[in-house]
Order: sequence, then C-alpha cells, then structure tokens
Amino acid sequence: MGESLCIDETAPSNGELYTVVTNRAPRGGKGTIIAIIKGVSAGTVIETLMRIDEDNRLMVKELTMDMSNSMRLIAIHSSPNAIRTIAAFIYRNWPVTPCSRCASPTDGMQSKLRRTPWRRPNTCD
Repeated sequence: MGESLCIDETAPSNGELYTVVTNRAPRGGKGTIIAIIKGVSAGTVIETLMRIDEDNRLMVKELTMDMSNSMRLIAIHSSPNAIRTIAAFIYRNWPVTPCSRCASPTDGMQSKLRRTPWRRPNTCD
C-alpha cells in the first residue's frame, strides 16, 4: 500500500456493484489494485478493509473518493489519518445530431479550425 489511495464504485456487468481500492503510486502497474470488494455498502467495505494491517492503513496520507456518504464513512473508518480528496466528475450524455454545415468540407469552416499561435495581449498602452 502507498500513501495515496483511490476508492470508487464500479458496475462491470448487470446490476453487480463492486468497490475498488487502488494505489496511485504504481500508475496502473503492478501493485495498483489493493482490493476489489463485492458490494458498495459501507459496512461490507469497512469490514473487508479492516483486515488490512493497521500500520498500512495508518500510513495512508490521501484518499481520493466521490461525494457519497458511504465513501465518507469508509474513509473515516479505514484510514483515519488520511486527507479526503473529493473527485467530483459529472458525466452527461448530450444528444448528438448530424449537422450539414459541419459535415461539408467546402463551407469555409476549415479556416476556423486552423491553429493560430497564442500571443500575449499588448497591455503597455
């Protein structure tokens, strides 16, 4: 276990919910996954995480999680010394409709899409 952990819920299949605890230090390499726990209830997750050695749990300095109350309870009980960082990602599905103006390459939109270098505004007036 490292000093910076993430905890999140996931639903890999039909209605099954899992809580995943990951170590951020390996950046996706060996040792990233600490626990995959079936269910998202605070009691189940806390009970499972309490099986980890207390010294390792107290070593955690930062715990990144979402805004749910169950995650807050899990963080307080499993890693009491950790600073809790709230990751608030909001995903929205915007309807995508075909646009004839965007689809036509000859309508002059190409000039608007060219990259222009950024210039510092002249503030010495």
